[in-house]
Amino acid sequence: MLKRSLFILVLALAMVFATRAPMPAHVSAQTTNPCQFTLAGAFQNAQDPTNPSNDVIAIDTTNGATGSVTLTLPAGTKATQLDNQISLRYYFVNRTCTGGSPRVQLAIDKDGNGTFDGNAFGYVGTAAFGGGCNQNVWETSNLTDNVPRWDLSQLGGGMTMTWSEVKTFLATNFPNYQILNISLADDSGGFAAGAAGKAYYDDITFSNCVLNDRSDTFSDRDHDGIPDNIDNCPDTPNPDQMDTDGDGIGDACDQQIGPPTDKSQCKNGGWQRFNNPSFKNQGDCVSFVATGGHTGGGGGGGGTDSDGDGVPDNVDNCPHVANPDQMDSDGDGIGDACDQQTGPPTDKSQCKNGGWQSFNTPRSFANQGDCIQFVKTGH
Repeated sequence: MLKRSLFILVLALAMVFATRAPMPAHVSAQTTNPCQFTLAGAFQNAQDPTNPSNDVIAIDTTNGATGSVTLTLPAGTKATQLDNQISLRYYFVNRTCTGGSPRVQLAIDKDGNGTFDGNAFGYVGTAAFGGGCNQNVWETSNLTDNVPRWDLSQLGGGMTMTWSEVKTFLATNFPNYQILNISLADDSGGFAAGAAGKAYYDDITFSNCVLNDRSDTFSDRDHDGIPDNIDNCPDTPNPDQMDTDGDGIGDACDQQIGPPTDKSQCKNGGWQRFNNPSFKNQGDCVSFVATGGHTGGGGGGGGTDSDGDGVPDNVDNCPHVANPDQMDSDGDGIGDACDQQTGPPTDKSQCKNGGWQSFNTPRSFANQGDCIQFVKTGH
């Protein structure tokens, strides 16, 4: 009886804290990529403490920080489709799994109308309500194994159910149910001393998607609505992404703004933004661009743009062939527009988002998987 009471107390703490954590029950992906994981709260991209070349995600709950990692699922997803597809690797630095986290949450829509009705909680570790997580070593947890780790009390189910029991319960009680999303939550460091500390996670598998590297994540540190991986000021809010000098660094965090490379950048007061060089009026700025880097009194610098694509020759990876996007699929410093030999790929990230179609050496690729396989094996 005492043991059961302790379980209920731990669960109650986890449930109460879950309502305070900055993670909505149903999170919509902020990207068109169906396998993009959304990082929220204190979760951030990081490097493996045992292998710095390996991308992972991390959270530090020492001061009560909380966070979640969420994947939105296709409409109509059932638990039976997730057998052996809810797993992760974790590395705890001088902390463990306790106080109800880390845990996986399945956002359940009981009647299939698209509305969240309650969570199914699956606790990381080797026992019900978590526990058994070792420190300072990578371990793997498959949450669809036979451990009675699942708590469906929010849905009227038991608190120590196996995955097989979860599937039966949901199908029997809610024939039209669907799982809206899956989240990894880590949030008990503020009240459970054993859970306070740094944790790293890798190879998070939700459904048929795997969080393998930072290209699989959506993160927005400055909360301006622009993902970190394309934000030209990831730590300074600038939803307009204004980049007056076209150097890839947003005006909001660019210590050296300029020189302008197109006269359109001088218009509508744009000439006032530049400090490299500075200009006394719009005409001075336009003159600077038109003369290839000379101005009557505002300053000096700049350079020629032989192909007229808006990128100065000194930084243009195809100075004689117009390529304003500066696309360089194989990362060899020569833009695709004038690269007779595109390839071979040297990193699997080059294969994503259709990049695999850019390569012609050592051969063309049939699909993204074919390209990734080449990077891994060299064949």
